[in-house]
Amino acid sequence: MFQNTDKKIIFFALIMAFIPLTAQAGTIKLNNGDLISGQVTDYSADHYQVTSPSRGTALIPKSDVRLVIQNGQVIFGGTTPAALPEPISINTSTPNTSAFSVPTRRIARAAPSSTPPGRKWFSDWAYEGQVNLGLERSTGNNEESSINADAEVIFEKGKNRFQLNGEIYYEENDDVQVEDERMFKFQYDRYLTDRIFFATDAAYEVDEAANLDLRTTYGIGVGYDFINNDTTTLRGQIGGKDVTEEFSNNTEESFQAAAWEIDFKKKILEKKAEIFHNNTGLMNAEDSEDLDFQSKTGVRFTVYKNLQLSAQINYDWDNQPPPGAEEEDIKYLLSLGYSFGNKD
Repeated sequence: MFQNTDKKIIFFALIMAFIPLTAQAGTIKLNNGDLISGQVTDYSADHYQVTSPSRGTALIPKSDVRLVIQNGQVIFGGTTPAALPEPISINTSTPNTSAFSVPTRRIARAAPSSTPPGRKWFSDWAYEGQVNLGLERSTGNNEESSINADAEVIFEKGKNRFQLNGEIYYEENDDVQVEDERMFKFQYDRYLTDRIFFATDAAYEVDEAANLDLRTTYGIGVGYDFINNDTTTLRGQIGGKDVTEEFSNNTEESFQAAAWEIDFKKKILEKKAEIFHNNTGLMNAEDSEDLDFQSKTGVRFTVYKNLQLSAQINYDWDNQPPPGAEEEDIKYLLSLGYSFGNKD
């Protein structure tokens, strides 16, 4: 068996092996939100001819196309603006790529870069995220205070997707700490086709109420985008994780586990609200009766512009909890948050 340090080195080596040094593949975004990885190899007045590793060569009506990105620099698609010179000369900062010409009928939008020289970090990445915070304070017979906060940010470019998540839950009763729970997770996805992706992740978790001083997980797996459009996303993944748990009674356990995750989001009420559900699970590969399940279900309402109000239920279940801990843990949360991003 590998030592824990060796496993971590191998895990991060796998991540680096799958992160490309350059992103030259094209991306076609359709009006329904679907993404196609490929290159526009020909065009007509009404269609784009797209060559995709997963779909081969296909003709896509221009009326179905919202956006096309070639080599991370040239953006065109949809309808064509008038009164532009023919052809357009394009200068690009992409390494090893010289200036070239593009016929006017292949251009839907043209604008100078709004990013100042020397400040191009993430300028051509799609990103979205949110931060939510909930507070409670009561006085009288009991002095109680609690805080719950969570944050999520997602970056996407071409076949690459990075996601960061963090959660904090803290509660005091009469100046005595009764809960201190923290979780931080990083995940990198590399899309192999339009819907199938390779996933790697690392997570850190503390739950003092459950006598869990520290849980670290390092995992790899494969996932699939079942639905991905402007209003609905449904993705799932399965794989394996290396798990290390340290408990408050000075014991430690390490094991390999089968893992799964399902993530669902759907915008409703003309995109003024969103329902969501996420669940993850671990099954000890050495003891199939050792199961750990975590889920988050709720709804978010847009209050004003980017401000949102969230109500959710967190349900955790561990059928072999540490000594002194319960199998079930349920939280009812209400929080005010802020969303951001450059996606449509």
